Amino acid sequence: MNTKKNIGLLVLLIVQAALIIYLYQPGRNAAQPAAAIFNGLRADMIKSLTITDDSAKSVHLTKVAGHWTVGENNYPADSSKIKGIMRRLSKLKKSRLVSRSRGSHSRLKVGEQMFRRKVTMTKGNGKKLTFFLGASPSSKTIYLRRAGDNDVYEVSGLTTWQLQTDNNSWWQTQYVTVNQAKLQSLTIKGKGNITLTRTTKGNWQLTGAPANSKMNSKRLGKLLDTISDIFITGYEAKDFTPPGKAAATIAYKTKNKNFKLQIWAGKDKKADTQIIKNSMSKFYAKISSYILQDTLKLKQADLLTKPKH
Repeated sequence: MNTKKNIGLLVLLIVQAALIIYLYQPGRNAAQPAAAIFNGLRADMIKSLTITDDSAKSVHLTKVAGHWTVGENNYPADSSKIKGIMRRLSKLKKSRLVSRSRGSHSRLKVGEQMFRRKVTMTKGNGKKLTFFLGASPSSKTIYLRRAGDNDVYEVSGLTTWQLQTDNNSWWQTQYVTVNQAKLQSLTIKGKGNITLTRTTKGNWQLTGAPANSKMNSKRLGKLLDTISDIFITGYEAKDFTPPGKAAATIAYKTKNKNFKLQIWAGKDKKADTQIIKNSMSKFYAKISSYILQDTLKLKQADLLTKPKH
């Protein structure tokens, strides 16, 4: 009898030990990772984006033929900035739930009528996804609520400053970009004419340069850096007409594209701006005149080393 009792106690002890091991095994009580607020969101899903601020001012971004544009004139938009916002949204987690009360929405500035930002994203299938950004409890966090949901979360990595409602804050300001390694020739026509071509060995040579002359590598490098990446200060209106004939032209030839950049003096000669037109763009644009000032004054001799005496 005692033997059966002892066996029963032994079995009970083994079961208890197994249960303890199971309950206290590493990771058993670890917190589960927080779910994403915008689960599965990707930039390629979205075809338009509307941002409204607390003064009812809005900006509309839309994808046209695969390219992001901004405003009624469909100016080129900064796609990298938009994709960056989408990446930030996709990383937001439901880790800090602040409130589940509808009555808190106005106080936290995430209400239907009282908010800091209202953002509506439209997917390719026409389905809309709207959320509100509200007050900032700290310098690094902000309240967020999805439309149709009472839950309010405190999130980091997103600010109202990143979601401005001015068209120009979303403009693609990089108006000319060229990979220097693929540039094969460059012609500058204005006060002087300069034509540069790349040899089969990859070296640059200046058309019309005296025999045995050598390129000034430092001055050439500065020129290539200047004309390879040109940033604008703004776009002209869609119906803009340039003031007369272009004062200068820069012609680019690369391995896969050829285009021209025309340059005019600004509409106001006292203003420190110039008008430019990329043959690959529908829009005229404005740049600070100092950007191309030295380039347009270049002479052939400036790109050659001075002979030693």
